Amino acid sequence: YPLETVQVMRSVVYAAEQDFPYKTFFDEHSKLVYHDVASSVTMAAVKTAYSASAQSIFAFTSSGGTARLLSRLRPSMPIIAMTPIEKCYHQMAGNWGVVPFLTDQ
Repeated sequence: YPLETVQVMRSVVYAAEQDFPYKTFFDEHSKLVYHDVASSVTMAAVKTAYSASAQSIFAFTSSGGTARLLSRLRPSMPIIAMTPIEKCYHQMAGNWGVVPFLTDQ
């Protein structure tokens, strides 16, 4: 019963995500000190998205690194990651909260 299995899994994931404390999770991780520019920039992007009540975060990436760094902070809004590289596009599909888009250079 593959279709029924996927439907049940989807409902479980949806219910679990409704109860996840996104803002609390981010507040705890924002207290950490990051010593690299990329982590600091993604932290600032998520903080700005929360402050502005953003509906999504857009990231342009060629390696998927930016999307992964944003994903680890678990923002409540989707991360729209655009890349011109097909391999990167497929790899980003597995990241939490990331919606990959294949774009032109």
